[in-house]
Amino acid sequence: MTRVRKFLKVCPWIILFLPLFANAAYQRNVAKPVNEVVYGKIDSVRYITQQEVVQSKSNGWKTLLGATI
Repeated sequence: MTRVRKFLKVCPWIILFLPLFANAAYQRNVAKPVNEVVYGKIDSVRYITQQEVVQSKSNGWKTLLGATI
């Protein structure tokens, strides 16, 4: 068999089983301790009004002025 045929024979198995292994280690809704808190520098500050917050609420998504929360 050529290398291409071997690859084509193995490829479907990889596609089928790789997602199972990738999702196996992920645990949802688990609290994990924080190892380190990194403090940064504030580049800019934007003050928003109550009206802007109310307008953002009506978008349907959980966004605040276009940024996903």
